[in-house]
This record gives sequence, C-alpha cells and structure tokens, in this order.
Amino acid sequence: MTSISAGLYIRVGMSDWKASTDKEQLRTSGLGSCIGVVIYQRSGALAVMAHILLPACPENQLENTQLRAKFADTSIEDIVHFFHKQNIPSRKLAAKMAGGAQMFAVSSGRENKSIGFRNAEAVKEALQLYSVPLLAEDTGGDKGRTITFDPGSANLYIRKAYGEENAI
Repeated sequence: MTSISAGLYIRVGMSDWKASTDKEQLRTSGLGSCIGVVIYQRSGALAVMAHILLPACPENQLENTQLRAKFADTSIEDIVHFFHKQNIPSRKLAAKMAGGAQMFAVSSGRENKSIGFRNAEAVKEALQLYSVPLLAEDTGGDKGRTITFDPGSANLYIRKAYGEENAI
C-alpha cells in the first residue's frame, strides 16, 4: 500500500491506496458510492490516491492494517502519516476527490443520506482534521466514475459512465 511503484500508471484497487511520483499516473475505477481521493505535494512530485469504500472504521477494527484503507477516517490518517514520514508536512499538501454517487434510490431524511454522500462528507472531515485543503471535487450524481491523477500537472481526470469527461 505505501510503496512507490514503477510504470506508466499505477492502478489503485478498492480498499487500497498507493503512492506515485511525477512520472507515474494513478488510476482507479469502479467509483460508484466510493470516493477516489488524491492527496499530493503542492510543490513536489509525490502523490497518493485512495479508493475508499466506507466513511468510518469500526473501533474494533482500528488495529487491523488490512482494513484501514477501506475507510475514510483511517485511510486519510495513514496517508497523511505517510507524507509526514517523507518529511512533507500537511501545510504542503492538497487534495482532490471524485465519486460519492447515489447509485440506488434511498429514502429522504437525514438518517437515510446515501452512502456516497456520507463517504464524501467523511473524507472532507478527515482532510480538515489533518489541515489538508480540498482544492476540487466532483461528487454526487448518479453515475460511476474512473479517475486518473497526473502528479506532474496536479490534474485529476474524471471519466463518468456513458462518456462524460472533465478535469479538475
């Protein structure tokens, strides 16, 4: 999860996060209600992408290193600590995210917010907790996404189901 891989692009699977340099793009697909978040060094070449499935890690799973990347709270915490181990403080980081679609109809009401909405909110809260500014997002809606991040340009390319594409 925390090693820098070689190649043209690095695929990030569900419940995982990976790091890259400016020569390697990061990509994840299958973002329905999941969130793809990128935390990157603003004036450097290091970036990390996570594919987050759920908002919060249950307390009884906090020490399970195999599950931490699955949850917004523990994934963001681990990524920020990864940057700190590289001597990159939070003030030099920024983030972008996409996903959080409402793939299925849900009841209205606060207690029934879609998992996509709750995932997006949990990522925002965790980023704020670690003082990492969220510079751009493409969340919500009802379409799945594939995202690719280019650390060299800091562009997050988003391809939605049925062909819509944009960059943030």
